[in-house]
Parts: sequence; structure tokens; C-alpha cells
Amino acid sequence: MDKKIKVFCGYYGSGKTNFAINYGIDMKNKGYEILIIDLDIINPYYKIANYTKIFDKYGIEYIIPLSSNTTIDIPALSPMIGFRLNNFKGIIIIDMGGDGAGSLAVGQYNSLIKSRDYDMFYVFNLYRNLMTDGKGILKNILDIEKSSRLEVGYLVNNSNIGDQTRLEDITCLSEKEFEIEKITNKKIVYRTIDQKLLNKQENLDNFYPIEIYVKKIWE
Repeated sequence: MDKKIKVFCGYYGSGKTNFAINYGIDMKNKGYEILIIDLDIINPYYKIANYTKIFDKYGIEYIIPLSSNTTIDIPALSPMIGFRLNNFKGIIIIDMGGDGAGSLAVGQYNSLIKSRDYDMFYVFNLYRNLMTDGKGILKNILDIEKSSRLEVGYLVNNSNIGDQTRLEDITCLSEKEFEIEKITNKKIVYRTIDQKLLNKQENLDNFYPIEIYVKKIWE
């Protein structure tokens, strides 16, 4: 997982945008220069453009659709994307759409991403509809791979039920994880946990602590 381009995908409700933000901050704190590119042009609510103040705070660069934070309905991608994909020296994080239609935007940069090499992560939440088992996850992965013409290499277990999540809700999933890895033939490399839950329990070194930056639209 040492590639400079990191692509994060996942079905709606998976928490991929929140994970991408956390990953970017984590890598920035480790000394890397970070560029986050928003290519999720389908979901109008949970988008990178809503969190630019966080990126400014940590000194993270970002590229968002030209239509973000405007009254324009049709998404327009920045012409800077291709240029920065080609010449940015640090780690590039791409937040892409959650299904076949949503991942089409990445497809136009397919050759450029491949030329620099990449790691692609599929983020899933077992408590969300259509992601409750390995078969559903595999179907979504195949749809995304077909549209983006990129290949998912790794999995991220971001299972949670929001503010109601208990520690046991995320520590009881080992059997399902085994099933998912077997069906998809891909390895789970991160298991997330809300930092607040981690503070209440020791010996959870195999979990990746995250902050909840992406809130529900009514919060």
C-alpha cells in the first residue's frame, strides 16, 4: 500500500468520505503533503466541499467540483485535476462515487491514475442496506470497477450505526469479515473505530481510530 495515489470508493452510507478525510489528516500528521480530489459528483450532501475549513486547518490541498457551493445543478469538474494528478509530489486522495454511475467521473482519468500507480480501497458499512454480506459488497465492487476501469485492491471495514454505535457492534464482526474476504478475495486492511469508543477500551490495536467529521444532514 505504498502508492502515491489513494482512491476511496464505497456504497452510499459507507462513510468513505469521512474515512478519506481522516486518512488525509493522518498522513499529513505523518509529514506527507496531501491533495484531496472530490470526484463524487453524484451525492449532493456528503461532499468534500463541505469540509474545506478542516483542510485549511491542517494545510491539506483540495480540488472540488466547480459547481460546489453554488446554485449550479450540473456538476463541473475542475480542469486542474489532470494537471495535479500528473505533477503533485505528495499523496493524492481521490473520493469517488459509490456505484457504477458515480464512478464514471474517475474513468476519464483512468490512464493517468494507472500511469502513476494507485491503491484503491473499498469502504463498507455492514449496518447499511445492500452491504450486509459479502455478495452485496462484491456486486458493488464489480459495478465500480467496470465503470471506473480501476481495480479495488483493499477493503476498509467502517461498520457503525452512527451515534448509537457500541463497542460490541464493531468487535463482533470477525466471522462476517472472514466471509467478505473469502468472497471478494480482498484483504481488510483497516477496521475503523470512533475515537470516543477507543478511549473507553484498551487492547484495540487492530482498529483505526477516526473522528466523525461528516455528520448527518439534519445535524
